[in-house]
Amino acid sequence: MKKVKMGWSGISQYSGLVIILVIICIIFQAKNPLFLTFDNVIAILRQLSIYGIVGIGMGFLILNGYLDLTVGSMIGICGVTVAYLMTAANLPIWLSVLLTLAAGGAIGAFNGAVITYTGIPAFIFTLAMTTVYRGIIYLVTDGKTISNLPKAFLAIGRNNIMGIPIAIIIFFATLIIAWVILNRTTFGRSVYVAGGNPLAAKYSGINNRKITILCYMICGVTAAMAGTVLAAKLSAVQPTLGNSYEMEAISVAVIGGMSLTGGVGSIAGILLGALVLGVIDNGMIMIGLASYWQMVVKGIVIVIAVIFDIYKKKGALTIRKIRRK
Repeated sequence: MKKVKMGWSGISQYSGLVIILVIICIIFQAKNPLFLTFDNVIAILRQLSIYGIVGIGMGFLILNGYLDLTVGSMIGICGVTVAYLMTAANLPIWLSVLLTLAAGGAIGAFNGAVITYTGIPAFIFTLAMTTVYRGIIYLVTDGKTISNLPKAFLAIGRNNIMGIPIAIIIFFATLIIAWVILNRTTFGRSVYVAGGNPLAAKYSGINNRKITILCYMICGVTAAMAGTVLAAKLSAVQPTLGNSYEMEAISVAVIGGMSLTGGVGSIAGILLGALVLGVIDNGMIMIGLASYWQMVVKGIVIVIAVIFDIYKKKGALTIRKIRRK
């Protein structure tokens, strides 16, 4: 089986993406001299930190050959959960956050268990559950915004540590933890093997079902993290919290070079994918383009990334055939 470069050592394979990122930055800088100022770079990192976090969880699933379209709704549910625990139940902030992370993990595990035990396609099930989870949010909140969140909690989304926003610190801490899991643990290696060749993984003694459920659990935890940070950043929780973030998460992973067929990708790619998406979002605002253009550009970028992935696979397959001859 082909060996996949899993860590930072495989960064050279992203040289093209780095070049694209540099070119985009040069274009936006030429259009607006304030684009590459320190304050705006921090603003870019703060903005991309949230969908970067959910992109990490989605990355685990994509490496394993799955998707989760409930991510946006899970962000909303977890945002509502942490808000209610602090305001209605009057629980301490730290306990509310921990319980919210546990709730996200439980929802993710539920998604994974249903998919693996019933055989229902992940796309169909998570698409249906997106509506279910969003409906639960409206039922719980009665369609109203939850405000009056504790000031100490809002610090998560607003305050800095040594000049660096806490949201950015959380994102990079999550990146490091994910890198360690994928590159320094048996579970991480199993994710790659199970995603790249499920049959070979099964005969190697890997429990594919268990790996998939754990990947969904990780995705749920990162969604809960994102929901918590987003709630703190916005100072309130609306029923629409997290809308369309599943597309942001998939975009980060796909743009970062992760194959939708599983088994290929790295944390370095997630970081670069998040940077590209963050730069595009911020740059279009800085040069005065309407927000609707962001959706158009993101869609085009995703299509290009998928097409590139398809042709890259065809090229690799052709090379293997030539070598066999």
